[in-house]
Amino acid sequence: MIATAFETFQHRAMAADIRLVSVDIFDTILLRRCRPELARFADIAAAQAIALNRAGIDGVTAEGVYRARLKLHKQVYDQVRRGERPEARHDDILDAIRVHLNLPVQALPIMAEAETVYESSVLTANRALVAGLAEIACAKRLILSTDMYLPEPAIRALLAQLTPDLAALPLLVSSDLGATKRSGTLFGLLPQRFGACPREILHAGDNKAADVEQARAAGLHAQWLPRSLAFRLNLAVKDRVLRRTLRRKGWLY
Repeated sequence: MIATAFETFQHRAMAADIRLVSVDIFDTILLRRCRPELARFADIAAAQAIALNRAGIDGVTAEGVYRARLKLHKQVYDQVRRGERPEARHDDILDAIRVHLNLPVQALPIMAEAETVYESSVLTANRALVAGLAEIACAKRLILSTDMYLPEPAIRALLAQLTPDLAALPLLVSSDLGATKRSGTLFGLLPQRFGACPREILHAGDNKAADVEQARAAGLHAQWLPRSLAFRLNLAVKDRVLRRTLRRKGWLY
């Protein structure tokens, strides 16, 4: 019988040479629906427009917020790729949207809350993994790590709602640290922060490049925990179709 990736991870995490176990959050512990990121941005924009109008900030449309998000989210990440900022931050993205749409400063917390509420409504816990992590946490030091623009308080709130047993664990968030898994810099922080040599650390996550290749390049052990092949293929098709549609409309560059 061939062991699953999850079974291999559990077995490796309990090995005597592993002292610290790091696990990715989004699409590993907290699972998203099969919906492309750019489609989620449309949903978030609709929720933000409704929240802003209810708060008395009139004239805001879902289309306006969505088009601004498409433009400015990309702009912020382009700055990261050019080395002009260490990582994208949610506050910076939202403030750029606010300025672009000429909204008052009080729009920022309204937009942030609407996005967090949306995320909490579409994420589900990976129950099998969460149960396995509870066992691992009894024997090993367990931490969570994520490349995400949302700040730590928002992510902890999502964990508290969806996986309360994990909400108090040490949490490394790229947007707060200015260090990422995809660049490998976040993995470089683990030994100094948690007192373990790289070879004593096991990291697991769904992104093969960031969670596996970069972790191994930093000297860590790594385990890939992907979504199903059918999920990944379906998501890729949906993403490709949506991007083609948005480019045809002139909303995506």
